[in-house]
Amino acid sequence: MSKFNSYYDFMEKYELFYKTVLDAEEEKLNALLSNNLSRIEASLSAYQSYIKQTQQFEEKRIELCRFLGFKSMAFSDIISDFSNQEKQKLILQKNRLEAIVKSISYLNRKSLEISEIQLKFVEELAEKSPENLKFYNSKGKSDSTLRNSNLLNKQA
Repeated sequence: MSKFNSYYDFMEKYELFYKTVLDAEEEKLNALLSNNLSRIEASLSAYQSYIKQTQQFEEKRIELCRFLGFKSMAFSDIISDFSNQEKQKLILQKNRLEAIVKSISYLNRKSLEISEIQLKFVEELAEKSPENLKFYNSKGKSDSTLRNSNLLNKQA
């Protein structure tokens, strides 16, 4: 297999994988908006799996680049190593991949914003609760009044 085909074929798989990640990111946002806890948990669990797969894909990409003589080269630098027709195919591939990654980033930011809003809402509800059930605030810090307490052994 030629150097170009090896690289292009791998990057095709890389692009398809990122399309799957984009779908998962959309599901994560929709799950957060649904307020369905089991759906949220399922989407977050799936997304964690994609994070691990992303790391594996990146390691394979680095190894392939090393094998093909593209060690420490950016995608745009690698493109310049090929003929005009091959360059055009790689440029289109690079543009598609960049668009997918930008969409993933955008959706992830929106998911984080929704999560922060929901946490603040829960925090406000907890503060108004007669039992004041607040354990963690919207910054993920535990409430100082609950530090070192043993809630399971308290008598009602």
